[in-house]
This record gives sequence, C-alpha cells and structure tokens, in this order.
Amino acid sequence: MTQRSLFWDGQVLGDCGPYTQAHLHDQFFRSVLGATGDRGVVRGWRDELLVSGTSSPLSVATGGAVVYGTIHDSDAAVSVSIPTPSTGNSRYDRVVAQRTWSTQVVRIARVSGVAAAVPVVPALTQTANITWEIPLATVFIDDAGAITVTDTRAFCAYPTEWPANVVQAGMYEQGAVTAAKIPDRTRYDLKGANQIRPDSVNPCTWTAGASYDYWAFADAATSAGWVYFMAPDGLVGAAVNIYLWTVPNVNGAGGGAENAQWDYSAWHGADGGALTNTAGTVNADQQARVNTRVYRDQLIAALAVGEGQIIGVQVSRDGAADSYNSAVRLLGIEMAWTADA
Repeated sequence: MTQRSLFWDGQVLGDCGPYTQAHLHDQFFRSVLGATGDRGVVRGWRDELLVSGTSSPLSVATGGAVVYGTIHDSDAAVSVSIPTPSTGNSRYDRVVAQRTWSTQVVRIARVSGVAAAVPVVPALTQTANITWEIPLATVFIDDAGAITVTDTRAFCAYPTEWPANVVQAGMYEQGAVTAAKIPDRTRYDLKGANQIRPDSVNPCTWTAGASYDYWAFADAATSAGWVYFMAPDGLVGAAVNIYLWTVPNVNGAGGGAENAQWDYSAWHGADGGALTNTAGTVNADQQARVNTRVYRDQLIAALAVGEGQIIGVQVSRDGAADSYNSAVRLLGIEMAWTADA
C-alpha cells in the first residue's frame, strides 16, 4: 500500500513533488471538501444545480460541484433531454455531474435507465481515473412523457467528526433537521403582575412593597387568584407542571411545620370541547424560609392536557386552615413542560 503526504518543497526528498493535477484534485480537494461517494454539490454556489421540470427537456440550474476533487462551475442553466419510452413502459434515468478522465471534463449528463413495465433506477458509475458520477436527480418518465423529478443532490460536507450526542453533520442538509432529531428540552412560561387576576369572590390583593410589588395572600382568610395558559405545540408526554414563586411575609419560626395551604382548580379543554377540572391541595412549609428570598413550589404535577388546550388555574390560599401565621407574597405562576422542539 502506498502512503503519501502533501505538499512539500523540492523534488527529491521524501514526499516532495513533482505534483500533478491528480494530487491537487483527487487527494487534496476531495479530502478537504468531503467530496466522496455521492457528495459533491456545493451549497450556496449559484442555484446549487437544482433539477426541475415536468416534461422534456429538464433544466439544471446554475451551480457548482466538486466531482472526485475536480471543481465544476456552471453559470447558465443546462437542458437535459429525456426521451419518452415506448407504449406500456416507463423508465428511470439519472441526471448527474460526470467527471471523465479521458476527455478531462466535468459535465452535466443523463444516465439512461432501461424502459420496462416495472423499471429500476440505473446505477451510478464511480470508478476513479475513468468516470465518476455524483447524483443530481432521479427522473421517472412514463409513456406519455410525464416526468417526476426527485432531488438526489448530496452536498459537500467538511469531514469533521462531531462529538457524541449532538446533531450529526449530515442532518444539516436541507430539510433534514426535524423536531424528532432535536433533543427534548424543558421550557417555561412565567406569568405575574397583571397577568394574574384576583378572584371575583375571594380576591388576593395587589400590594405595593418596599422593594417590589406582589399579590398578597392573607393569613386567617381565603384569598385566590386566576391565571391562564395555552398548552404549547410540541408537548412531550401530554402533561405540564405548575409552580408558584413566593416569598414569606415574615421569616419562619423554625420550631415546626408552618404550612401555607394552597388549593387549586385547573380547568382545561380544547376548542369546542368540555372543560375538565383537576383540583387538589398542596402544603408549602415556611418554617425554614426567610422573607429576603424567593421560593419555587410545585402546585400541580403532570397536569394532563393536550396541545392547544386552554388552561385556567385558580390558586387559593386557605389562610384560616393552614399553620403559617402571616401573609404570603405571590410573585408569579409558572407553567413548565417538556418540548420536542
């Protein structure tokens, strides 16, 4: 097996020259541009050699390619004639960029298939030093001359190995990045201030604080507020979680449980459907908390909803029934969910 490194000065020592076009094209450009196998069309170069048409002749747009290392440029559209097969038959052809060593050219060409009742796509010729073809399109033509073009371009891609668990280089091809290929991630929607509305019967109170304003949920009384969300698109698991962001009005005494009791009713439903209510109670212990810090408590775990549903959440503190003897400041209500996009 021959080993060689490129490029060196001189003509005698080691792997130095003389060099030929084959060293520059077949080895250097092909390796650097990742123009191997079917790959070769250059993305962003003119109109990227796009093949179009529904009858003969087809049009191959301007563009460029690297065919087994040799650079090809086409600055005008190229017509490719597709003969109509005989009655009762159809045929697959290919439109390719073809490098021919014997004539020293790269040209747009047609690779003809065999007409048949059940035709097959013709193979590419990929023989170094003789002929190398990279695909631009597969063409199906019926006996009426109607043509269907399928884009088969494969673009040059710098041959770098991507780290594990990331989007692979090939996924950057046009149309290849889909929601299914993007890792799931947690998303958040936080609402506060006038996005939270006081309950019409037992209202919480918008309060001007020394440092910040907040919704006050009183001690020894019932106070409530409402917030509305929309279940998002791309929802994974058909469920969302609801959290409260609060600050205790006074520090916890630290001598035992001091629970702020939160009751909730979550009404949710789709357009034209009935509203479903999910209700419950959670306790948030304030004994170790201080009024200079903010705390995040889960109000509802895995609320079952569908994409596009409205979600109306009533948050109510039963101050008379709980064991925390002061008001609670509500800063915001958060919806968190796992999304696939």
